[in-house]
Amino acid sequence: MKKFLLALPVIALMTSTAMAQSATEPPYTPQVGPSAGDWEAKLAGSGTSTNSFDANSFGATGSIGWYWLDWLEPGFQQSVAFGVGSDVKDQVAGISSVFVDFVAPLDRWRPYVGLTLGILYGSNDVDTEGLWGLRGGVKYYVAEATFIDLGASYTPTFDEAFDDAVLNYTLGVGFNF
Repeated sequence: MKKFLLALPVIALMTSTAMAQSATEPPYTPQVGPSAGDWEAKLAGSGTSTNSFDANSFGATGSIGWYWLDWLEPGFQQSVAFGVGSDVKDQVAGISSVFVDFVAPLDRWRPYVGLTLGILYGSNDVDTEGLWGLRGGVKYYVAEATFIDLGASYTPTFDEAFDDAVLNYTLGVGFNF
């Protein structure tokens, strides 16, 4: 009887472990891309060309955004570029802008279109001017929260006609958190 009483706690412990292991949890289902309330950070190489390609620049762009809804992302973008070309002296230029993107949540592919508003500034013949324009691109999610982004924005200054605008293009990587 004493052996049975000593063995009882051991048996109870073994059965509780076995019962805990038999409890099923639902399988993990990965969610690709962001949800409302998620943040996004992106780092990209960028380039800018005029419509005649006589003034070109290359640089880096970083952005931070927040998904207000699954398909609506406002954010801030900062670019720095270095100018080259027949119509350009050695230049350094920056663009600080805010944007709002409308993102189509299509599983791993996430095309987007949006609007941007910002300011251009720099050195050596770079005038400080306000910018506005359209932007768009596509994000491809290589993992649940990591994507490759190919984007472009068409941004005239407030003094230019829409057909005299600058095309900014980027290729980069981004993360949701």
